[in-house]
Amino acid sequence: MQLENLPLHEIIEHIHEAVLIVTGGAQARVVFANPASAALLGCTLAELLSQQYDLLQAPSLGAETRDALRAALSGEAAAQAVIQERAGQASETWLEVQAQPVKEREGAEVYWAVILRDITELKLQESQIALVAQDDPLTGLLNRRTFLERVEHEWQRARRHARLYSLVAVDIDFFKLINDTYGRQVGDMVLRLVSNHLHSLVRSQDIAGRTGGEEFAILMPETDLEGAYLAAERLREAVADYVMSTDNWSISVTLSLGVAQVYASDATAGVIVQRAEMAMKQAKKDGRNRTVKAT
Repeated sequence: MQLENLPLHEIIEHIHEAVLIVTGGAQARVVFANPASAALLGCTLAELLSQQYDLLQAPSLGAETRDALRAALSGEAAAQAVIQERAGQASETWLEVQAQPVKEREGAEVYWAVILRDITELKLQESQIALVAQDDPLTGLLNRRTFLERVEHEWQRARRHARLYSLVAVDIDFFKLINDTYGRQVGDMVLRLVSNHLHSLVRSQDIAGRTGGEEFAILMPETDLEGAYLAAERLREAVADYVMSTDNWSISVTLSLGVAQVYASDATAGVIVQRAEMAMKQAKKDGRNRTVKAT
């Protein structure tokens, strides 16, 4: 079959995107639609082609999509937009909207070719990929890169609005010895134990991350040095009181923690991280299983 002999409308009828030809102006009256249009709009093809169907009033489209279409069809050039619909729908829906003016000859009435594409599944996949990229897969906490990005954001906010926050650096004592003695599987259990305590003890506004092999950190907005110290001590005591055991072994885990508070004189977001980590290292030097405040 020669491609030039295949009617264009037959090609359009078999594609998955909704393709419509509509009038311009105050109404977008549908003059052509493919079957995918009826499926997306939740009506029959006969209803679409009744010469009375106004795409701008389609009840199955959210207000955001109708507004985007109205703006596109009131202009003179091609337009494209990605719309996220929420209101009045059971779940989130994303639509890609394209509108292209067409006319048969100079001076003829302008019609618009409208393509609607449901990209909800694509957006969900993108969200899942982004979530995996920012989380540590073992503990479910933020990875170091994402955590430091949040520290940077909080530092910028603190500078603009004179806000206070503190940071807690956490290190598992003798973690290499645990790994070497009991194996990596037990080491992973210890990491999950600490992360579970972090999840249960931090507030909803706090941000926790795994910043190294056996290192963690907690960003605590609107918290001064003393408040962060008390929270760090609760975490330390909770972990120290928990005993991991099987029929063959029993392990008690302790933590060394350092606490630092942001100051107006901090030149970069990394300064508070450095102070907290230095205080944590001091806690290890002082005998471990303790919390040290940064000076």
